[in-house]
Amino acid sequence: MGAIANEDYRDCVEGKIVDYVAVPYLLAMQVCIAHVLLHLGEGEEVAFIFEEHSVYKHSAQTIYNSIFAFHEGDARLHSLTHVRKNTYVAMQTADYLAFQLGQFLLDPASKKSKWGMSILGDGNVKGVQFNREQIKRIVQTCISKGISLGSTGR
Repeated sequence: MGAIANEDYRDCVEGKIVDYVAVPYLLAMQVCIAHVLLHLGEGEEVAFIFEEHSVYKHSAQTIYNSIFAFHEGDARLHSLTHVRKNTYVAMQTADYLAFQLGQFLLDPASKKSKWGMSILGDGNVKGVQFNREQIKRIVQTCISKGISLGSTGR
């Protein structure tokens, strides 16, 4: 999983970086990809499939291109794609898991969190939730590279 708290996004990112790069969905997607690639063993392969959100289509493609350029020659990374929500039954399962994980991260003691633990198991999920300091470093890097509200190019 890759996660970013909405409050951290609002405090650290919103209004500082252009949205086409740094909306919470795209940041969480990048966190997830980075974490998987970091822990993927030699000889293992991965293909990432995300639910299509038309508003993020062009931004996601920019991110994909960057990831493939950075990992050029890495045979473990097969593809990064977005598909329509109902393309795969597994997308619905992933939605349930993402919802449950969100509830668990918001408040592990809440009714919704407790009711869905059969989906999440013991709550020991592989992945990363960016903390405020990590998010601030991303913002500073983007600003230093000219990806701030004042930039006009994509």
